[in-house]
Amino acid sequence: MKNKSWLIHFFSLGLGFFLLFLLIKKIGTNDFWQILKHTSLLWLLIAIATYCSSWFFRTLRLQKFTTFNQGQISFFNLFKLRISGFALNSLLPGKLGDAATIGYLKLHGLKIGPSAAIVFQVRVLDLLSFILLSLPALLLFKDKSNQPLNQLLLVSAIVILIIFAITLTDKHTGFGRWFRLFGKRFSNLKLQKVFDKLADLYESYTAMVAHKRFLIISILLSLLIWFIEGLTAFVVAKAIGSTISLPLLIVALSLANISKIFPITPGGIGIYETVFASSLSFFGIPFDQALMVGIFDHNLKKLFNIVIGIPFTSTTSKKFLKL
Repeated sequence: MKNKSWLIHFFSLGLGFFLLFLLIKKIGTNDFWQILKHTSLLWLLIAIATYCSSWFFRTLRLQKFTTFNQGQISFFNLFKLRISGFALNSLLPGKLGDAATIGYLKLHGLKIGPSAAIVFQVRVLDLLSFILLSLPALLLFKDKSNQPLNQLLLVSAIVILIIFAITLTDKHTGFGRWFRLFGKRFSNLKLQKVFDKLADLYESYTAMVAHKRFLIISILLSLLIWFIEGLTAFVVAKAIGSTISLPLLIVALSLANISKIFPITPGGIGIYETVFASSLSFFGIPFDQALMVGIFDHNLKKLFNIVIGIPFTSTTSKKFLKL
C-alpha cells in the first residue's frame, strides 16, 4: 500500500476504535468493567469451540463450489485459503481478503472467472441466510420489530431476487456472450481480457445458480453456517449472564454483518458492535447487555480468524506474488 493508503487505513482503524470507546462510555466504564469481571471464561471457551465448528461447514461449502467448477483442492488447503481471506478482511481496508481468496483459488488451479464467481455467490448466499434466519424473530416479535430493520431486510431480499432472476432467466448465458463481443470492440488487449474474465465470471455464476440441487445444498449449508454463528452469540450471552433469545441474536448478527458490506472500518470494527447493540435495543434488550454481547461476539471471532489465518497467509504470500 502507498503512504496515502496506509494513512486512510489507520484513520479508519482509529475511527473504529473511537466508536468502540464512545459505546463503552455510553454504558459507563464502571459497568463495562463489572460485566467484564463477572464474565464466565468457561462459556467463552465454549463459544470459541462453537464458532470453530462453523468452519467445517464453511470449508465444506467452499469445497462444493470448487468441485462444481472442476477444482481439485484438498479440504485442508481450502480451509487455509478461506480463513486467510477472513484474517485479511479483519485487518485490511475494503474487502481485500475476498480479492486474496480469488487469488488463492487461482494458485490452486481455478481460473479467475470461476474463482470470482465463487466468492460472489458465497456473499449472496450469506445475505440470503441473514434474511431467512431473521424471519422467525421478526414474526415472533413483530410488535417490537422496528420499521427500519424490516426495510433493510426487505431491500436485501429484493437485491437477491434481482440477482437470481437475471441469472435464472438468462438460460443461454446471453450476457456472457455480450461481454465477450463488447470486449472485442476494443483494440486494447488488456481491456479485451477484462471482458473475457467478466464473461467467465458470469457464466460460472449462472451455472451454479441454474443447478437446482447444487443451489439447494449451498443454501442449506449457508443457513447452517450462520445458525452456528448465531449460536455462538447465544453462548457469549450466557457468558455475561444475559438471557437474550437466540432468534433475536440472529437478527442482530444478520444486520451487523449486512453493515459490513460497506467496509468503513477494517473488519467493521466499531460499526458491527453499534448495529448489533442498536438492533437488540429496538427489541427492548438493555443496551449494556447488547453491547457486551456484540463486543465479545465480534472480537472473539475476529481474534480466532487472525490467530489461525495469518500464519497460513504468510505461507502462501510468496506464491501469491507470482500471480
